[in-house]
Amino acid sequence: MFNCLQNPYIMDAKRRSDGEWVAIKQCHRRSNELNIARYLTTLKDDKNHCVPLLDAFADPLNPSVMLMVM
Repeated sequence: MFNCLQNPYIMDAKRRSDGEWVAIKQCHRRSNELNIARYLTTLKDDKNHCVPLLDAFADPLNPSVMLMVM
């Protein structure tokens, strides 16, 4: 399990469809972090060890924040 005190911008969750663990990471809408994660997820290279981006959506409580499911 992930300790939220280590990084308050990431939490773990279980995916409803299959019970797999995922991480939900918060990032600011204006940052390039989401675009970079999308780009790295599309790369088909054995040397790419980045965590794939599964989904992204706006935080319902804070419109300046995006939530990335990885």
